[in-house]
Amino acid sequence: MNNIVITWTSSWIWKSLWEFLKNENNIIWVSRSENNIIWIKYIKWDLNNLEFIEELSKKIEKIDYLILNAWVGYFDNFEKISLKDHLLTINLNLTSNIALVYSMLNKIKKWIIFIWSLSWKKSQKYWSVYSASKFWIRWFAMNLKNELSWIKIHIINPKIV
Repeated sequence: MNNIVITWTSSWIWKSLWEFLKNENNIIWVSRSENNIIWIKYIKWDLNNLEFIEELSKKIEKIDYLILNAWVGYFDNFEKISLKDHLLTINLNLTSNIALVYSMLNKIKKWIIFIWSLSWKKSQKYWSVYSASKFWIRWFAMNLKNELSWIKIHIINPKIV
């Protein structure tokens, strides 16, 4: 049985996970939204809080697959979005992933999977900070792949969810 830790995902993805993973895996869902799937262990999270990440790391003994999918984005004119929201985007989309990998590195046995976005290479109006965060996460993952030879690193682009 594999232990899979997944940070946030949308409800239709949970249905797919249920169909493909239900009998062979222990899934821990780290999310702000509650789920109603009995076989998934749910942990309410605040990935912007480093103390929470450290506590989460203490609760989990072994991870076969760490799937990093939590994100936030504010889409409007750059100057209309508050600095607080810009920093929240960077913190959740990039810094929390760095902190999770760092705090759980000795527990990860097989894979780290980053869910990212093509927005890092396609210029779009109102997406500046979100796109920057996805650019950085891609480069973080690619460089980790060069550094961590005992863990497989994969980057998935889900296209338009």
